[in-house]
Parts: sequence; C-alpha cells; structure tokens
Amino acid sequence: MFATFTQYRVNPIFKKEFVASWEDFLNHLRMEQYAHSGTLHGESRITYISYIIWTSREKFEPVYNKEVDAFVPLINKLHSICNDVQLLHRMDIIKQNTPFYS
Repeated sequence: MFATFTQYRVNPIFKKEFVASWEDFLNHLRMEQYAHSGTLHGESRITYISYIIWTSREKFEPVYNKEVDAFVPLINKLHSICNDVQLLHRMDIIKQNTPFYS
C-alpha cells in the first residue's frame, strides 16, 4: 500500500464545491480500486490536507501524472477550485494497524 498527503488552498466561498469535488474524486478512486480510503482534514479556513491510502504506488503514479483518462476531468475540476495544490508527501506504508473506514 501507498499513502499521500496533499495540501489544497481554497477560497472559502468554494468550500462546499471543493469538499464535494474531493469526495467525488475519492469515490471514483475507490470504485476503480485505485484507493482504499481517504480523509480530508481542515488545517485552516483556507487550507485542507488530504490523506489517501492507495492500493499501490503503481496505481497512484499514473493518476498523479494524469495518464488515466477516467480521472483527468475529476482532477482538473478539483484543481480548478483551488488557488494552490501541493503534494506534500508520498510514502510506502510499512505496516497498517487500523481498519479502513468508509
């Protein structure tokens, strides 16, 4: 398994649209078996941190590089709502001790 932390900076007037777009993206990742789970954290009024557990690094890389056509419109929509998007960390998971929650 593989995990990423992504930081999103969002204008507060787009908060609802951003959260809905992020959920749509995660649901598609899960439906297509690219990701196990994800959590969206509010760091501040304008900054959100997403933690996604991917099925593998091999599944993450082509999505991140926009090589999987099915995800490109979802990524573009999510990023269009944001003022800035930064991939903070990408990590292999050595041991997972907590169950996955939906």
